[in-house]
Amino acid sequence: MNNANPQEKNSYYFENFDVKDGLSQSTINCIFQDSQGFMWYGTEYGLCKYDGYTFTRYLHNPNDSTSIGGFQIKDIKEDKDGNLWIAAGHSLSKLSQINQMNGRFSNYLDTEILHLKIPNTTDDFEIWISTAIGLRLFKNNSFSDFPITGVYSAKLSNNKIKKLFEDSKGNLWIGTDKIGLFVIKRKVNMESKISHFPETFTGNIKQSYFDVASFFEDSKGNIWVGSNGGGLVKIPNGDINENNFFYFNTSQTGSKQIQTDCIFYSIVEDKDGFIWFATDGAGIMKYNPGSESFSYLKHKENDSNTLGTNRIYSLWIDSTGVVWAGSKDTGIYKIITDRIYFNKYPVYLDDKRFNKTKLSNVWTIKKSRKPDHLWAGIDGGLCLLKKDENSFQKVREFYFSLPNNNNLQVRDLYEDEKGILWVAVLGSGLIRLNPETGKMDIFLHDENNLQTISANTTYCLKEIQGNFLIGLNGGGLNLFNLETQEFTEYSFAESHNSDKTFIPAFYQTSLKENVIWASGWTEGLLLFDFEKKNYSQFKLGLPNDYSFRITSFFETDKNILWMGTYGHGIVKLNVSSIYNNAQSQLVENYKVYRTQDGLIGEMVYGILKDDFGDLWLSTNTGISRFNPKTEIFTNYSFSDGLPEQGFNLGASLKDGNTLYFGASDGLYYFIPQERQKSKPPTVVLTSFKKFGKKVEDLSLNGLKEINLSWRDDFFSLEFAALDYKASHENQYAYKMEGFNRDWIHIGNKREAVYTNLDPGNYRFKVKAANGDGMWNEDGLDIAIIISPPFWKTWWFLFSLITAGGLSALSVHFFRLKQASLIRDKLQADLARDLHDDTGIPITKIKNLSYRLKGNSNDNKDSLSEQISQQTDLISHSLRALAFGLDPERATLKQLITYLKDCSDNIFDDGLVVFRLEGLNSDFDEIYLPSHWRANLLRIFQEAMNNISKHCPECRNVLLKVNVTNNVLIMGLCDDGPGFDQKKTNRGNGLKNFKSRAKELNGELEIISGNDKGSSIVFRAKLPFRLVDLIKKTFKL
Repeated sequence: MNNANPQEKNSYYFENFDVKDGLSQSTINCIFQDSQGFMWYGTEYGLCKYDGYTFTRYLHNPNDSTSIGGFQIKDIKEDKDGNLWIAAGHSLSKLSQINQMNGRFSNYLDTEILHLKIPNTTDDFEIWISTAIGLRLFKNNSFSDFPITGVYSAKLSNNKIKKLFEDSKGNLWIGTDKIGLFVIKRKVNMESKISHFPETFTGNIKQSYFDVASFFEDSKGNIWVGSNGGGLVKIPNGDINENNFFYFNTSQTGSKQIQTDCIFYSIVEDKDGFIWFATDGAGIMKYNPGSESFSYLKHKENDSNTLGTNRIYSLWIDSTGVVWAGSKDTGIYKIITDRIYFNKYPVYLDDKRFNKTKLSNVWTIKKSRKPDHLWAGIDGGLCLLKKDENSFQKVREFYFSLPNNNNLQVRDLYEDEKGILWVAVLGSGLIRLNPETGKMDIFLHDENNLQTISANTTYCLKEIQGNFLIGLNGGGLNLFNLETQEFTEYSFAESHNSDKTFIPAFYQTSLKENVIWASGWTEGLLLFDFEKKNYSQFKLGLPNDYSFRITSFFETDKNILWMGTYGHGIVKLNVSSIYNNAQSQLVENYKVYRTQDGLIGEMVYGILKDDFGDLWLSTNTGISRFNPKTEIFTNYSFSDGLPEQGFNLGASLKDGNTLYFGASDGLYYFIPQERQKSKPPTVVLTSFKKFGKKVEDLSLNGLKEINLSWRDDFFSLEFAALDYKASHENQYAYKMEGFNRDWIHIGNKREAVYTNLDPGNYRFKVKAANGDGMWNEDGLDIAIIISPPFWKTWWFLFSLITAGGLSALSVHFFRLKQASLIRDKLQADLARDLHDDTGIPITKIKNLSYRLKGNSNDNKDSLSEQISQQTDLISHSLRALAFGLDPERATLKQLITYLKDCSDNIFDDGLVVFRLEGLNSDFDEIYLPSHWRANLLRIFQEAMNNISKHCPECRNVLLKVNVTNNVLIMGLCDDGPGFDQKKTNRGNGLKNFKSRAKELNGELEIISGNDKGSSIVFRAKLPFRLVDLIKKTFKL
C-alpha cells in the first residue's frame, strides 16, 4: 500500500446487469468474490454466480431439500476449504466446490439469519451469526447461543443484531438495532472487557450513530462504523475511547459534512486507499484520506454512464480493482475506475443546399494559432472549435461551394504565420483561405499548364522549407512554391512506366535531412530525396508487397518507423540501414503486428504517441493502445464509447496531453492515464459437456484430469478468464497436446469442441489475456484420458494370448475328459431313445410274428400290414436319432426343415393341412448342439404324432418359429377339440415333453381346453458360443 496521499481520478465507466442479463432478481443484498475468482450475488430471490459472461442461478425449491435453503440471500462467506456459507432466510446453507455444478446444498435451519462471520481467531471451525433475536453460534453442524455472560448478556440475546465484525486485533464488534455498539476483547476475559457505546460515553451523542448498519477496517487500522441516519464514525487504530471517535454528518463543517439521510450499508477500500460507501439514499460516497474530503457517485438523469439509482445496498472491489455495486431494484453496477473515458464532440453541418442539419465526418484535425482552438476539416468545409473546460464549441465555420463538386472532403490543412489557411480539398485541389475576410483562392489542375497542380484529388499537405508539399491521388507528390505560385510534380510513375501514384500519406523524418517517407497506394513504401529529386522503393519481403498499402506513419527514436496499413495491421521498421544507404532494396529488419497479436483492427488510420511512451492506433473497429516495450495491446471499442464504424484516415492529433481522432460522427478526444500494472487473469473451466449435455457431477475447481470412454466421441470444454474489467475483450487460445500441433487462437470465444479423438492420453491447455493484453501462459492444464475399448487394451491382448495358450491346453485336457463323459451320456441317451423308440415296436413285431405263424391265411395280410407299420416306426425313430447326431445338419433352419418333412409322413392321409411360419435365412447362422436338436425334435415330432393319433377331428396344424434377442420361441397349434389336462391319460407324455425342455433350460407351456384346440409353446435362450461373440465384437 502506497502511503502517499492518493490522487483521485474523476472518470468512471459504468455497466449495468439486470434480470434481462441473467440475474434472478434486481435487488442485490450482498456481493462476494470467492477464492477461484467467481463473483457471487445475493438477491431477494436467489443466489447468482457470474464468470464475466453468464449468470448461474441457485433458487430455493420447497420440494427439494438439496436446493438452497431460502429465497432471500443476506450474506455470503467462504471457509478455508473453499466452501461457501450463505445466509438464506432461516437457513444457513453450505455449497461445496464439488457441488457448484449440480447446485446441491447442505441446509441447517435456525431463526432468520442476517449476517455471518467466520472468525480468524478460533482453533475450531465455527460461524458467528447475527439474527433478529440475538447472537448465535454454529459449530459441529449445530446451533447454540453465543457464549456471552454478564450484564450485557440479556441485551445481546434479545435484540436485533445487524452486523458482526472481527478486527485485525481479534476484537469482536457487534452492531445492533437502536441499542448501540458493543466491542468484545476476545483475547481476555469477555465479561470484564465488553464495551458498550453510547452507554459508556459521558458526552451528548446522537442515538442514531449507534443504529449500526456496517463495519470496516481500512489499511491503516482505522475502524469505520456506518449508521442508519446518523452518518459515519471513524475510530483511528480501533482505539476505543470517547475522544477517539471522529464523526462525519450534516452538522459537521467543511470536508466532514456529508449527507446523512441515508443508510450506510457497505464499506470497502480500493487499491489507491480511497474508502467507498454504499448508501441507501445518497448513491456511493468516496472518501479521499489525503484531502479528507468526500465525493459522490449519484444517479443522473439522461446519463447512461452513471448509477441508475441512489439506493445502493452492497459494494465489493474485486481482485482486478473493479468496483461492484448492488442496488435496490436496478441490479448490479460494474464500475471501472481506471478506464479511459472517451469524450465526443459531434460536428453538425448546416447544409443550406438541402435545408437541413446533418452529422459530419471529421477528416483532419489541426492546432490553431489561437490558444485552445482547433481546426477540424469536415464534409464540405472547416470548423474552428474552441475548447472549454470539458467540451468544445463551434466558433466559426466555412463552407466551400465549388463548381461540379457536391461531395467535398477537407482532407488536410495548414495555418501559416499570417493566419492564412491552406486547405487540401478532395476533388477541388488546393485552397487558400483568409478566415478573417473569407477571401478564397482555388488552385486547380490545368492540363494545358504544367505548372499547375497535377491533380485535384488532394489528400495531404505539409509546409517544408517555406513551401508546401502536397500528396495527391493520381498525381504523386507536388511541391508548391509560395513565391512563384507554381507547382512542380515529382512522379514515381514516370521513372517506372506506371500509372500516376496515389500518395495518401507522407511523413517528414527528423533523423535525416531532405528526405520524406511516402505511401504509394500501389507502390508500397517510398522514400523521396529532395536534393536528388528521386524516389527509393522498399520491399518488405512479403507477398504482394507493393500493394502493402500504408495509411499512416510515426517515427520514434532509435530509428524506428511505425506504419499503419490498410488491412495488414501495423509494421515496425528499423530504418537505420536505409538512411545509411537510401537505395531501393529488400528490407528484412521489420515486424508486423495484426489482430492475432492483439491489435483491435487490421486497418490502421492514425498513430499517436502519448506522454508515457505508448502508441495509440485508430482503426476501423476501435482504438488500440500499444506498449512497444512489452508488445501488449489494450483495446477500446464501441462498448467503451467509441464509434461503431471506426475512424478516418489521417484524422489524428496530439495537443498537450490530449489525443484527438476524427470519425464519421464527430471528434473523439481523451487524456491517456498512466498504464496501470495488470496481472494475468485466472483461467478456469466453467463447463464440460458430453454430446452437448453438461456433466453436472464433475467438480471443475482445480480439476487436473478427465477420464473418458472411447464411446465419448463428442465433447466440449468451456472456459473463462476471470478478469471483469472488459470481459468481452479477453482473448483465448487453446490446444490439445497430442492432437493439435499449434495454439488455436479464437479471439474472445471460449469453447473448444472435439469429435472422434482416438483413445490415448492428451493434455488440454488454455491460455488467456485480459483487456490489457496480459497473457496467462500457464492458464489451464487438464489431462484428458480416453480409454480404448477393452479389446484394444494391452492387457486384453496380453490376456487373450495368455488365455489362448492356457485355453488350448485346458481345452485339450478338458476335451479328453469331456469326450469320455459326452460319449457315456450320448450312449445313455441313445440307449434310452432306442429303448423308447424301438423296444415296443420290436416286441410287437415279435408277437405279431408268432401270431402270423399260427394263424390261417385269412389273417396273414392283416398281420403283415401291422408288422410293416411297426417297422416304419422303427425306421422313423432311427432317422430321428441319426438327425440329432449328424453334425452336418446342426442349424435351426435344418431342424425346422426336418420337422416339416416329418409332418408330411405323419399327416399323410391328406386330411390335415400343415403350415410353417417364421422360417428365414438367418436361421442358417444359428447353431444348435446335438442335445438341443435331439430334444426339440423329440418334443415336436411326438406332439405331431399325438395330434395324428388322438385328434381325428383336426384339420389344421401350424408350426411357428421366432428368434428375438437370442430367445427361441417354437409353437405347435392344432384346431382339434382339445383335451382336459387334468383328466387326460397323456400325463407321462406331457411330463416327458417338459423334462426335455428343462434339459435345455427352457420352458414348455401346454395350452388346451374343450373345443378350443391345443398348442405347445417352447421358450429358451439359445446356447452361447464364444465364436459368435468374437464375430460380433470384431465384426468379422
